[in-house]
Amino acid sequence: MKILNTSVLFAASLTIGCAAGGNVTEAAPSSPLTKTEINTLLVGNTFPFSKGGMYFESETEATVSWDGKTENTNWYATDNSEFCYTVELFGGNEECLGLEKFASGDYAREFEGNTIIVKASDIKPGNSL
Repeated sequence: MKILNTSVLFAASLTIGCAAGGNVTEAAPSSPLTKTEINTLLVGNTFPFSKGGMYFESETEATVSWDGKTENTNWYATDNSEFCYTVELFGGNEECLGLEKFASGDYAREFEGNTIIVKASDIKPGNSL
């Protein structure tokens, strides 16, 4: 009976997902995005960050807002399910964020080994910085 209860709790935690160290993960499998899918998702929209966001004006130009400061940048999408950019706000080094889609329609953003769930509804149309 103890094994059955443990199995049920484990299955429930997989179904719900788990939170650890401020990183949220979803148990459902995600799908990598192509360069075209990333461009379609991001161009003309504002993607949220914890202390700001990034507005994608075109397939090459964007504005990053972080902790009340903004900076214009160039960016690009890859067929490795990433978008990359360089801003002085983050130290001036190129950063690439992984982006995958869940069947629920939400997204997993990955950076430096951390995965954060981004609700589809949190990606806002237009420049909402």
